[in-house]
Amino acid sequence: MSKIFTTPFAKTGDKVAVPDAVDTSGDVSYAEGFNFNFERNLATDPLAKPIGRQKLNQILNDITDALGDAQTALTAVATTGAYVAGGTSFVATPAKALSTLTGARLSLLFGADGGAAPTINTSGLGAKSLKQYGATGAKVAAVIAANQLADIEYDGIDFVILDPLPASLASLGFAGAKATSGYQKLPGGLIIQWGVAAAASNSSGYADVTFPIAFPGAVLSVYGFYSASGTTAGGGCFCTAASSFATTTTCRIWTYSSSFSTPSGGNTPSYLAIGY
Repeated sequence: MSKIFTTPFAKTGDKVAVPDAVDTSGDVSYAEGFNFNFERNLATDPLAKPIGRQKLNQILNDITDALGDAQTALTAVATTGAYVAGGTSFVATPAKALSTLTGARLSLLFGADGGAAPTINTSGLGAKSLKQYGATGAKVAAVIAANQLADIEYDGIDFVILDPLPASLASLGFAGAKATSGYQKLPGGLIIQWGVAAAASNSSGYADVTFPIAFPGAVLSVYGFYSASGTTAGGGCFCTAASSFATTTTCRIWTYSSSFSTPSGGNTPSYLAIGY
């Protein structure tokens, strides 16, 4: 870019407004430009029009002013920021100072991390919050890292980073709970759940467990294990996904002695359940 118009042509010069619509007097307008009247002979043709200096100043001023705005929007602006509690207060100084934030769009190179609630003050026009669209489409505090290059646009309230935040794992179907009794949802609808029975197996050798969340559709498989708190060395356990012993919210696990022939109470089994 050979020249950035930080100062529009004839900024302080004398100018006369040029109308957008065709001028009924035959003078220059944005709709018609310099019409045939400006080719007529000034010495002999009463309809001839001179190219006025003030109106030409105005036309070139309008063009270079708009061009300067566009150049500023396309040029990376270095920003400085002092980190404060809650977020960074950035200061942006475009090559061509903005006179208003209305319609402002800038390409920025951030000089610091953004913190929790970053703001930006552009051309001394006042601090505005820096936002970004989250996975749900709502505006949230922008996530900014030092040396990040981003396009921002003023929406009348905040400056918004145009690149939205990446979708969360939960919104992609990966919701889960990492706990002793927890679950993990997988794309496609499959759910894996695990846990430990809340109470030890009774004298009949079984314990009923409640899944961390209900399976929306059905239970496919349930596997039982002795947990570290089991009291019968060498014993075993089993469970089933059969509808008589398992629902979308619960299942029953039997614990047995080491010979696998006698139900054994007082054990706390663990389980792994798969369903959808």
